[in-house]
Amino acid sequence: MCVAIGRWHDNGLALRRSTEMAGRLVELLVVSLATWQAVEIYRHGAIFEGTRAWFETKSASFSSPRLLGFLGDLQACPFCLSVWTAAAMLGIYQTQLSFVVSILAVSRLANLANDLFYRFTRTAARNGGIFTQVNEVDSDVVTTSEKSKEEEEKPE
Repeated sequence: MCVAIGRWHDNGLALRRSTEMAGRLVELLVVSLATWQAVEIYRHGAIFEGTRAWFETKSASFSSPRLLGFLGDLQACPFCLSVWTAAAMLGIYQTQLSFVVSILAVSRLANLANDLFYRFTRTAARNGGIFTQVNEVDSDVVTTSEKSKEEEEKPE
């Protein structure tokens, strides 16, 4: 009987451990996506354009051992920036501000889904009261009124 109880206990422990591991993997995924989004926002977002420009103009005058030199060096290396951003995201995720990390992760997933499915899900854009159709080349925009004119002018 003790053997049976021991086996049941071990299975329960294994289940608990696998559930904990799955939870840790989800946390890792959330923090990874948040890190990716935070780096993308900083590197490409208009909101940080002034900060990036300031570091680019001032980084030549920074000496590397100093803090500003280090931050200037991070400007040139998104991989380096992602390591420190990940450390910050992990720290934030362990606090009551974990929702910030979750928001960044969801935002990154939405952007990723948009990048993957853009070609299949894009719709006509509204331009000055006229709907436009975006062709395979994004710069080639034809309005529906122009399209109908072109079709009328084509000889059959």
